Amino acid sequence: DNIMITDDGKILHIDFGCAFGQKTKLERLLGLFMDIPNSPFSEDVFIAIIGREDDDKEITKLWETIKDQIWLCFNALRIHKNRFKPIGEEYYQHFHERLMIANDDSEAQQALDVELEKCYNNRFNAARAFYYKIQQNIVS
Repeated sequence: DNIMITDDGKILHIDFGCAFGQKTKLERLLGLFMDIPNSPFSEDVFIAIIGREDDDKEITKLWETIKDQIWLCFNALRIHKNRFKPIGEEYYQHFHERLMIANDDSEAQQALDVELEKCYNNRFNAARAFYYKIQQNIVS
């Protein structure tokens, strides 16, 4: 999978395909009928990260903290956008759009929050996870 845990216990997720606009056949097909989030970051992934699902107040607090951390990472990519030019014009243009470079920081952060909420609450991500698991079992 694209989710790794570093030696010091930090979670690292790399999804180059998603960053460069690649979609699976399933995503392209179902995208005709439903709004599919750009990220597989779902409630299930979040619960796995925090390791609990029994305290709504604590979950809300942790969710806000994670959204803040995701924004810091996202904005760091925005700040260093020119470092991605060597990937080629087509990929760079898509990356440029994903990073919402045309938006100011406040607009980009609000749009990212909307996208994260959409990912968190979207049941398609459970189907996507199942599809990836089947795909990996076929390949390995």
